[in-house]
Amino acid sequence: NLLNQSLYNKKKFVPKIVKIKNQSYFSLNNNYWTLYGFINGNYYKGNLYEFKNIAFQIGILFKCLDKIKVKKGHSDGPSYFTKKDKKIIRNVNLNKKNWNKIFDKNTCNILNQNWDLIYKIYSKNKKYNKYYIFKQFSHFDLHPHNILTNKNKLISFLDIESCKILNPGFALAFACLKLCKQAIINQKIINRNKSKKLVKIFISEISKNYPQIKKISKTLFFFSTSEVLRRIIIILNLNLNGIKQWNKVLKIQVNHLIESDYLFN
Repeated sequence: NLLNQSLYNKKKFVPKIVKIKNQSYFSLNNNYWTLYGFINGNYYKGNLYEFKNIAFQIGILFKCLDKIKVKKGHSDGPSYFTKKDKKIIRNVNLNKKNWNKIFDKNTCNILNQNWDLIYKIYSKNKKYNKYYIFKQFSHFDLHPHNILTNKNKLISFLDIESCKILNPGFALAFACLKLCKQAIINQKIINRNKSKKLVKIFISEISKNYPQIKKISKTLFFFSTSEVLRRIIIILNLNLNGIKQWNKVLKIQVNHLIESDYLFN
């Protein structure tokens, strides 16, 4: 709530918190909730003018987030390539013959077709912790439905709860992947060079306010696929514990690995 209020006071490009009885949050069913004011806008669609504006505004967002002080030694963002992740990948890899007992039929098909790719990228990425440059508050889930626009200009970033302390490379590379993909669809781009040009535009627009992005511009594939792998591993672990409700997005995440290669390599 303090982070949301700080961003609202600075740039007003996040939702305003509606206080109830002078409190910015309330308790319901043993959970804490926050009520935000309604914002009338459109989800990000990805035409070129809108794409440039949103990238520019993301630069401002990360500049503001970078100025928010982080307590030394404090980190509450996602972790990557942990011992738990290694154990999950190992368990799935060693139990190929039992996949039909762990996963539903459709998930088995996805894994049979793509496991070599998942395992190859995971094995390569886990060795490159030299790319972990620094940490700050970063919004690690900037996808089209978390961005509201009007007349191709930003109205508001949503889901500020996804601002956590982590290396901004993971957040910005994933945002670049998601927003470039939407722009490619919207603009009906079929040429790979034109698609990769969007990546250059994204970096250029953000760097006008947040020059630190240049530190990761050559390692976007590593950062984007590492964030995607983190999400894939969560889905795999849920299945190992008998929970299958997120299997419906596994194919989307696997496709992100392929799309990252298309855009960033």
